[in-house]
Amino acid sequence: MKKLPLALATVFTASFLSLPAMSMASDQKVTAYDGKKELEVSLAGHYDSGAAFDEGGAEIIEYDKKHKRAFVTNGDAKSLDILDLSSTKNGKFQLVKRVQLNDLDLGDFQIDGPTSVAVHPSQGYVAVAIVNDKKTSDGIVALFDADGNFIKKYQVGALPDMVTFSHDGTKILSANEGEPNDDYTVDPEGSVSIIDVSKGPADGKVTTAGFGSLDESKIDKNVRIFGPEASAAQDFEPEYITISPQDKKAYVSLQENNGIAELDLENNEFTAVHGLGFKDHSTKGNGLDASNDSSTIDIKPLPVLGMYQPDAIASYTVNGKEYILTPNEGDSRDYDGYSEETRVGDLEKDTGKKIHLNADNYSGFTQKELDQMIANGLFDDDQLGKLHVTTANGLNDQDEYEALYSFGGRSFSIYEAEQFNQVYDSGNEFEKIIANNLPEHFNANNDENEAKKRSDDKGPEPETAVVGKIKGKNYAFIGLERQGGVMVYNIDDPENPHYVTYFTSRDFSSEDGSVKGDSGPEGLTFIPAEDSPNGSPMLLVAHEVSGTVAAFNVESLLGEKRLAGSDRYETAIEVSKEGWDKADTVIIARGDEFADALAGTPLAYKEDAPVLLSHNYYLDPKVRTEVERLSAKKAIILGGPNAISDHVEYQLKGMGLNIERISGDTRYGTASNIAARLDGNPDKAIVVNGDKFPDALSVAPYAAKNSYPILLTKDRTLPRETNLALHGMERTVVVGGNGVVSKKVMDKLPNAERYSGTDRYKTAAKVITDLNDAGNTAFVSTGQEFADALTGSVLAAKQNAASILVKENRVPDSVKRAYDQLGIERLYILGGPGAVNEDVENELKPKN
Repeated sequence: MKKLPLALATVFTASFLSLPAMSMASDQKVTAYDGKKELEVSLAGHYDSGAAFDEGGAEIIEYDKKHKRAFVTNGDAKSLDILDLSSTKNGKFQLVKRVQLNDLDLGDFQIDGPTSVAVHPSQGYVAVAIVNDKKTSDGIVALFDADGNFIKKYQVGALPDMVTFSHDGTKILSANEGEPNDDYTVDPEGSVSIIDVSKGPADGKVTTAGFGSLDESKIDKNVRIFGPEASAAQDFEPEYITISPQDKKAYVSLQENNGIAELDLENNEFTAVHGLGFKDHSTKGNGLDASNDSSTIDIKPLPVLGMYQPDAIASYTVNGKEYILTPNEGDSRDYDGYSEETRVGDLEKDTGKKIHLNADNYSGFTQKELDQMIANGLFDDDQLGKLHVTTANGLNDQDEYEALYSFGGRSFSIYEAEQFNQVYDSGNEFEKIIANNLPEHFNANNDENEAKKRSDDKGPEPETAVVGKIKGKNYAFIGLERQGGVMVYNIDDPENPHYVTYFTSRDFSSEDGSVKGDSGPEGLTFIPAEDSPNGSPMLLVAHEVSGTVAAFNVESLLGEKRLAGSDRYETAIEVSKEGWDKADTVIIARGDEFADALAGTPLAYKEDAPVLLSHNYYLDPKVRTEVERLSAKKAIILGGPNAISDHVEYQLKGMGLNIERISGDTRYGTASNIAARLDGNPDKAIVVNGDKFPDALSVAPYAAKNSYPILLTKDRTLPRETNLALHGMERTVVVGGNGVVSKKVMDKLPNAERYSGTDRYKTAAKVITDLNDAGNTAFVSTGQEFADALTGSVLAAKQNAASILVKENRVPDSVKRAYDQLGIERLYILGGPGAVNEDVENELKPKN
């Protein structure tokens, strides 16, 4: 979306306004949909500009670490809003001043409004890009001190759309988009202005670099140059700038042109324009949902080539190599005098040219398949007919459209900067993540909640991105302009990033369909912990449509964390607090007998319920408090009255809980009945010794994640209850050697496979290396006592984690080898130092 300010309805007369901060309701919330659990996101503070809905009250935001202030461009008020981030009042940031740009003494210059703001990296003064009221005329960059006092203005090119400082603070760069007028009769050249402020903000010198002298051979052939009668210099429209770490080179996005230009900052001249190519949506993993006319989400390969067309871009380095990150928003030229935009269903009518798709342009379909798709209604509105495409690309020598080109990639990409080749693209992950988590509002617009409103256009529309380093790891934060919220990826390995979380403070809950919460993220700024106003890494997000600013704490979950209480009962409570804010159901198991808790792990995972431990005859008051904190409505008691007495049941009933008791005549019967209660049709069961538990501890998370029942046996006899429970099972996994599950028992089990070692630690090591499909997380507990490992198993399953057994003061060699193979980055230690001491903690400490 263009960041041009909207018309001002009310003109303020004061240059500075000291206004109270306005904010949404105090229940403003953030919701996160986690992939690989690495970060925890929480709302740190909020600000409401007071602008009417969709009037651009908060667009671009930057942070001044010296004064702990944020500077926000306000298109509605045509102002620069200064916020105090050093503290909040009832969760709200205070507005320090509103700098009214209309009241500045700018000579003959008439402002249209601000488009961008940047803060000097060390001195704290501010640069604001301001568009001329006649947008085809030169704009200005105005400088202010941290209190909003005007310093000086500098003339730059037409339509300055983004401004930034070099890392050393000696230069200000302005991306001057140079858009044509609506009639397309005036088309100024796009450019970048470089303001040398090495002698101070009031003594700058401006040099403007254009494309007129750039050799055509330095422009990639697939860069789009298509404006009516426009030269390359006129057609290129600089949108955004990112600067290399040594300040020798800048990369400039040319969104409509689907390219990125290189600017030599030592000579202040452009040296190349790189084409970004086209995304083949016909291939697996690159599909899209292309119609707002169909009622169902249908992400699939289609014969469309996407133009990446990034708006904001970012750069970062890994092992000394520089990479460029692009959120692939997409944009079209759509003016009264010229428009390239149409729909697939209207392409022939609007252009008078036929569509004859050629399979040579697509990797995913043969010509026969394409022809059949067309015969089956490919161009109907519920398939491709409503998708917006360009008329400027795709014509062959016969003047027929042999390929369809859409706007944007609905993704983000990473490019290796030196050779400028794409090393990664997120494919259709954004749409799939939203479909999985917000299906009722999939591809919603930023001004209404109805699903699929943007499927025919650019989907969730990733517009802006920043890179932040947290605990030594690089993360990409990508704002979704239409859908709302921020996608987060770990990009430490540029060729293999992985999804971490998607979080949003947009609220879809309104009954009348109105948009609530924060909508339309336009500007992002990452604040590292060492510069943060509260000591935590922070992401600032300016939301153009809602006119709000949200600040999010983004804490790393990597590294080690100890979950411990004074005893096993309190440790179970700490595990519960870590994994559950609320839980409809809790599992109650006996704290000094472990068979029931072991067998109950898959059921607890299924019910998304923590396992809490109870004494035989009474419920610990701290357990009662935890049940109340969880707002539980139901308790499932494992075992009969000899395990958990009727008195405990009465206590739970007295708290208003519904009670379900699962029990048998013996622990074997209880385990079998728990297996039946799982209500699934698993083809595999886990079989472990019902008296000797150590071997089974590491397998519990694996069983839980896969809904495999845990059944108990004697060492030399297969109990009747277990034998009945195995009816219909195709396979069994036996954990432990012949001493705990004999060959005689194993021979009675269906297709049994044994996992064992010469001791409990070697058995655990084999389980976690051979059966573990965990991510980057491990739970460590003592192999001498069993309670901590069992109550932690459900949380380990939730976190997709391995369960590691250690000795009190040492990590057995077999376990250490297995641990090293897993590449653990996130470590939970269950129990206090008496269970797992600090020597073990230090030996297993993840290396971040």
